[in-house]
Formats: sequence, structure tokens, C-alpha cells
Amino acid sequence: MLGKNPARRLDQEVAAWHWALEVSRWEPTAACWAMIGRALGSYVARSVARQNMAVPGDDHPIWSLVPIDPDEVAAINASEPDSRKAAWLVWCLVRERVRDPRWIR
Repeated sequence: MLGKNPARRLDQEVAAWHWALEVSRWEPTAACWAMIGRALGSYVARSVARQNMAVPGDDHPIWSLVPIDPDEVAAINASEPDSRKAAWLVWCLVRERVRDPRWIR
């Protein structure tokens, strides 16, 4: 069960995806990677929009499972002072990138 603390919930979600990928008998499909990227990308976008959530640090394991990197998120945050608009831009970038299977890490 995932906890109520958003940061803890993110860590649990990332750990669950890493575990699932590690124990899977089959190689994930591009559609599977896209779903993972969208699911975890929503946490990144939410962390941009909400002041009570910190954007995951550069060394956080989420960055191996989403199609964007912390530098891109920081650049969007720096260029867009409205946190809700910045979150929308992050989310749009995630949605655009998951359509391209070359992002898979």
C-alpha cells in the first residue's frame, strides 16, 4: 500500500516499477514503457505544480524511468514563473516523448 506522504509515495512507486521490471519474465514493450513514463511523469509534473512537493533530485531513480531529465525540468521552471503552467509544459513534454520509443533507457 502506498502511503499518504507524496515524496514517500513517489519513492514507493519508483521502487515498485524497478522491481516489476527486474522480475519480469518478458522484455517490456514500447507501450509498457510509455505507460511507465506517463505514470511517473505525472509525479514529476505534479511536483512542479505543488510547493509542498520537491522536484526529485538529480540522483533520484525516477529519472531512469521517465522520458525527461532534471535539467529539462529546471529549464522549464526557470522560464515559466507560473508553477501550474510550468507543470503543464512538463506534462506536455512527457506525453510527447513517450510516443517516441527512442527515449527508453
